[in-house]
Amino acid sequence: MESFERRDAILILLFRRKHETIANLASEFEVSYSTIRRDIDILSCKAPLVMKSGRYDGGVYIADFDKPEYPVTAEDEIHVLHKILNLAEKELKCILSKKELNAVNALISQLICHNM
Repeated sequence: MESFERRDAILILLFRRKHETIANLASEFEVSYSTIRRDIDILSCKAPLVMKSGRYDGGVYIADFDKPEYPVTAEDEIHVLHKILNLAEKELKCILSKKELNAVNALISQLICHNM
């Protein structure tokens, strides 16, 4: 099996399983641990791969962007929007137009009303 074929197979396998250890991948593809590490480094340039160390949950993961690691609350969203507004108002060259500033204010109002 050529290296590009192995990498494609690794990627397909990871999308199916969502997680696998380096040792298992090396064994399954009959290559060395360092070969799999290089493959993962190369694949991470074109796929959302995450490496985690650890005895029980270590290995390679497909990043799950639908489930954020830290849940975002409405208060977090409001805080970020306020920071954007403050930055836009303080800049000499306003980074947001009046229409965009109004849109951000409307978003803040909707979030505040929605959470009350």
